[in-house]
Amino acid sequence: MSRKNIILGGILIILIILVYFYQGPLEKWQSNINKPNNFFSNINQNDVKKIEINYNEKNTVLEKTDSKWRILPNKDLYILKSDADNIDKTFKEIKNINLELVSNNKENKNNFLFSDEKWVEIKFLDENSNLLTDFSIGKSDYEGNTYLTKNNSDNTYLINYDLRSIFIKSDWYDKNIFSVNKNDISKIRFQYPDSEFIIEKNNKGDWSGIRPFIFTVNKANIEKVLDIMSSLKAEEIPEQKFAGTGLEKNQIIIEATGKDINNILMVGNKKDKMYYAKKGDSDIIYLIKETVVNELRKEINKLK
Repeated sequence: MSRKNIILGGILIILIILVYFYQGPLEKWQSNINKPNNFFSNINQNDVKKIEINYNEKNTVLEKTDSKWRILPNKDLYILKSDADNIDKTFKEIKNINLELVSNNKENKNNFLFSDEKWVEIKFLDENSNLLTDFSIGKSDYEGNTYLTKNNSDNTYLINYDLRSIFIKSDWYDKNIFSVNKNDISKIRFQYPDSEFIIEKNNKGDWSGIRPFIFTVNKANIEKVLDIMSSLKAEEIPEQKFAGTGLEKNQIIIEATGKDINNILMVGNKKDKMYYAKKGDSDIIYLIKETVVNELRKEINKLK
């Protein structure tokens, strides 16, 4: 091979290397120079023990306990598992997401974040309530991307993530009271101020009364009771104070038991078209529909 060809080959190799670095690492480095810093990237998910959410002048504080998020100041009120899973998933995904700077003018914020009352202000805190980061999220575009800003910053960013659906809830409470397979219920105890009786299901699936005496039961007459005691949701979560609820009197107690089931519902006073209620193993106070309570008022002669 001639010296000229060797020189030309060397030049070609150098050009190929230069093109590679320009289109590869160099181009990537140049593009990253102009990318805004992702302020979520340094947040350790395990360090976030509290989340404060301020929306429409309502402040909600969530606290991580084990694998659940509960709603302070109540120690026994938790959010839905699906909402908790979405929050945990969001922590993992937003650490690596790209932020696009759409404005550095404070006056333009309302164009992306709605007016002040529509902003959602969020704080991530550690177990000692020390601030890890805070930010506000505004509207989402038609593709589900979200506009957000770091609190006390003039910049507005756009991210390819629907944060509004994760952190904006009209009600965070898990309203599930009972959720079991109704076919696993094999015994129901009905207790009222002036009466008490028990019905039981045999191996054939037929129901009959066993206390205070033996009596026949038409399954169709208890079907709605089975539905309620296996799958019941509260209409509202009221203020967690027992005064005025009537739950200390236990006007109605329904106990449904069976395979790995011990569901006890206690019903108290009426409020509007609802009744105060609680489970036997919890002090959480619920409000349930009046129609549900009416279905639980049973008499032996109407079960036959």
